Amino acid sequence: MKSLPVPAALIAGGGALPGEVARRMTEAGIDVTVYPFTAGAVFPGLPRERVAPLLSLPGAEGRLSLRALASDLAARGIRSVGMAGLIPKTVMYGGALDEALKDLLGDGGNDDHALLGVKYCVQPWVVPEARTTIASYQKMAADWNQVGEIMKEVGISFGYHNHNFEFDTVEGKVPFFDVFMAELDPRLVIMQIDLFWAIKAGQNPVDIFNKYPGRFELFHMKDMFTHEPPFFYTDGVEDFAPVGEGVIDFKEILAAKEVAGMKYMIVEQDRTKDGLPFEAIQKSITNLTTKILV
Repeated sequence: MKSLPVPAALIAGGGALPGEVARRMTEAGIDVTVYPFTAGAVFPGLPRERVAPLLSLPGAEGRLSLRALASDLAARGIRSVGMAGLIPKTVMYGGALDEALKDLLGDGGNDDHALLGVKYCVQPWVVPEARTTIASYQKMAADWNQVGEIMKEVGISFGYHNHNFEFDTVEGKVPFFDVFMAELDPRLVIMQIDLFWAIKAGQNPVDIFNKYPGRFELFHMKDMFTHEPPFFYTDGVEDFAPVGEGVIDFKEILAAKEVAGMKYMIVEQDRTKDGLPFEAIQKSITNLTTKILV
């Protein structure tokens, strides 16, 4: 190792799943291919109000090595990083780690869970065909309670990451409130609230925190350039802004972080209008540290 320290925690959001957990899920009759998980590392070094930039760089895997990514972020003063979609699927089934990942994290034993130091693993998506009935959402909640129990036994906190479609009405109910918050066991499944998508769905995050205190350990922090009427699709959405460059009142939201139960903030830049993700992340970190968290 290399450019950043070995991670103290892992936040996953949608491909790599520790081999032991995948095995036990399969034994429990849960199809791990239905609920893919992607790993992301959270490195130590920031104070309690951690700022962990999570980069979503479509197509970047072939152009940028993990070592180069870590070096670039470290040079910008970033010591806590989340990765999604960059960890090879071999990790999911306990296979050998990709050499680039080994180069970043350092060598470990055969237990990929111990090697990666997993702390959180998050389900980040529901495929469109599974969003059409309340029964389908209820099946997800039942499955995820089982997943959460399995992960808890091996020291991982399992969670769910929202978009906007969960707030749409399905068969007269709103899945986020009427299924997920009602039927997911808070002892087994934490919530990772994506503030951008919740607000795009017409929700006030602070109202949600007050209604369900203590359940939102992870915040996905990304801004938006414009306020819009509520909508519930994700395709074609391009209104992503660096934190503090848009219209979201993060000070108001973070004032309720204790009620929410927040433990980690994660800056996420899905894409940028100018194609400069690292500059966008730098703007987010600068705004957080000089304007929002002060």
